[in-house]
Amino acid sequence: MRLILEPKVFTVVKNYNEEYTGDVQNGDIFIVQHHKWSIDAGVYCAEDTRIIRLKKKFFISTEVQKVNVHTFTRGNRFAVYRKKGGIPHSFRENVNEAMSRGPEYSLSRYNCIEFVMDLLEVDLKPTVQDCINIGLGTKPRGFKVVKKFSDSYPGNAKLGDLFIVESAMSEIGYHHAGVCCCESGQEIIHFTPLYPGSFGISAAVSSLSTSCQGLVSKVNVKGFTHSKFAVYRKKTGISDSFQRRVTEAMIQSPKYQLLHYNCIHFALELFYGDLEARNFSSLNVFM
Repeated sequence: MRLILEPKVFTVVKNYNEEYTGDVQNGDIFIVQHHKWSIDAGVYCAEDTRIIRLKKKFFISTEVQKVNVHTFTRGNRFAVYRKKGGIPHSFRENVNEAMSRGPEYSLSRYNCIEFVMDLLEVDLKPTVQDCINIGLGTKPRGFKVVKKFSDSYPGNAKLGDLFIVESAMSEIGYHHAGVCCCESGQEIIHFTPLYPGSFGISAAVSSLSTSCQGLVSKVNVKGFTHSKFAVYRKKTGISDSFQRRVTEAMIQSPKYQLLHYNCIHFALELFYGDLEARNFSSLNVFM
């Protein structure tokens, strides 16, 4: 579970040892410490004075619910954080969407911290673990769902939409990624290893520990989405440099390495530029 907060993004309203006075604002984050290594996170919604949370249900499923502050904290130590610069204008919409759609994935891949970050649209550069989770089919943090894997596709893709598609590699838990790179929504840029049947398990296994030549190419949406797929849209929109990065990517020949630089890393770099080697040690732990 990701027990982190960026000090550049949040300020402390109440630490664990201070008394709670009820002086909270819409969008404040509550972090409750249940045990030494067990926490819970939720976001305060001022319109009904309740906290929205992602709660584990049974063993592998989750549900989104709203509870009052007393029920959420249950007499445990807790801290309150506030997003610098205020909450996004779409916060209420994000809350309503979360309540109506619910999470798409289990708590083991999409936990309470990721849920909080999504509601507040905290747009941090992805970590190595983020890339792994997306490759396993988890909803990318900072993106909203345009189409679930189980939804029909109305052909409503826009420039910059992220496509995550099931492939032969999905049999071993991994998915393929591409990004819509034209205004018509009909073309996808993606990165593959230069092997016959490059989506396949043989390619994945062959490049598991060694690098090989990679290929950056553009394909039609219909050719890319040959099986179940999901579509995600960046909540903050694409940057002015997105098209430049696409153009530059088409004339490059990076090495493909399944664990360290694959289609997920490539796709995310179109949005964020070079990914940071960010790790837990550079961040604050909720303790």
